[in-house]
Amino acid sequence: MKTTSLNNDFREISLNKILPHLKTTTIGRHFKYFTTLDSTNTYCKFLAEKNHPEGTIVISEEQTKGRGTKGRIWSSPRGSGLWISILLKPKITTTDISKITLITSCALYETFKKLGINSQIKWPNDMLINNKKVCGILTEANIKENVVNYIILGVGINVNVSYDDFNDDLKPKATSLKIEANKEIDRCYVLAIFLNYLEKFYNQMINNSSLEYFKIYKENSYILNKTVNIVKNNTVEVVQVLDFDLNGFILVKDLNGIIKKISSAEISLRI
Repeated sequence: MKTTSLNNDFREISLNKILPHLKTTTIGRHFKYFTTLDSTNTYCKFLAEKNHPEGTIVISEEQTKGRGTKGRIWSSPRGSGLWISILLKPKITTTDISKITLITSCALYETFKKLGINSQIKWPNDMLINNKKVCGILTEANIKENVVNYIILGVGINVNVSYDDFNDDLKPKATSLKIEANKEIDRCYVLAIFLNYLEKFYNQMINNSSLEYFKIYKENSYILNKTVNIVKNNTVEVVQVLDFDLNGFILVKDLNGIIKKISSAEISLRI
């Protein structure tokens, strides 16, 4: 584990504090820790190319170039969140890749629930608390000749981010576990619980042993049965969200009553 000296008031994430709560056999058992990285996803890709084992987790106290979906900047303030990337090597087809985001959302929902915090899943890759974003998911796959070699799962959770830490643009639409619980949250505990749930749902997906995670996803969706705007090629279309499928598509009905499936790769969604 890589460490450097920190200020006395800086609460460093410690593997020794994570292990007592970690029940996984694979995910999180190889741990790379940094005080600063440009992007945990970028470094995790480097490890993947070096053939590091599945379940390797990269975590940094801050990211200088954190990324969200569609190239957006992800704010990663030092010492106040969980900015992590996980190396996965599932034997799945390319059509199943979006399931990784789906099971991750469910693992996050269950983690927050264990903390006594109710959240909702905003398709395709956000977690909301009281209509504000608390977490984002970025899934990046390495594919060669239609074969999935590995997946980098990036997760950014605002754990102990304070209201004043958000810039003026984010204040109306972002939150943190600390803000919602009105107390500081143990980041090591949150990480361990999340990894436990992630491995549980990951194994269910890989082994086709249960659809528990899909039930959780639908029951706690932020957009199901709502009217939303989908943006594609600079055009906006109003649709009603009818359902999801296991591959991460949404089933929608447009204003003309036409029903169609939509992939998250095709559009942006606005409530």
